[in-house]
Amino acid sequence: MKKNASGCDALVESIRGLMKDFGALDQQAVQEYTPVVNSIISSRSRDTHHIEHTLDGLLSFCGYDPILQLFRRLCRHYFDIDPAAAVDYVNIYRKYWDSEDESDSKPVSCDEAMIGNHPGTALRGLRAREGLTQKALAQKIGITQSHVSSLENGHRPIGKVMAKKLAKTFNLNYKVFL
Repeated sequence: MKKNASGCDALVESIRGLMKDFGALDQQAVQEYTPVVNSIISSRSRDTHHIEHTLDGLLSFCGYDPILQLFRRLCRHYFDIDPAAAVDYVNIYRKYWDSEDESDSKPVSCDEAMIGNHPGTALRGLRAREGLTQKALAQKIGITQSHVSSLENGHRPIGKVMAKKLAKTFNLNYKVFL
């Protein structure tokens, strides 16, 4: 019986050692990824390859709250550049890190992710995703480029009529822009 207890003690110690190593690895990831994420956000980087490479790396550590916070911040930044890709990262996170009870929920759609965000931010992200300049979008919906700029920057509200024009252009529900 003592032999069994000794084997169990060794196993527990081995598991403790692994947990300590995982904790150290999590802390090292925070130290390495924090300046990278801060640099991307503070420079307003639009380098999608660099952003996606960083998000891919962060996904491996999202079980650790400080890394999850970095992942969320970078996803919010990326959402302004490519809303659909940012939503894909949110769904990947949910697939791999949500608990079983939470994973029964359906994936987030781009429309759902935009609800609650500033309508101008949604417009800018969608326009960029489609590869449209402000001028090209303005021509499509029959307004001036400066009007588009004012909508994106929140200097002009997006009314229901304008929201419907934008929704038709981007094939979305108009409520995304309200």
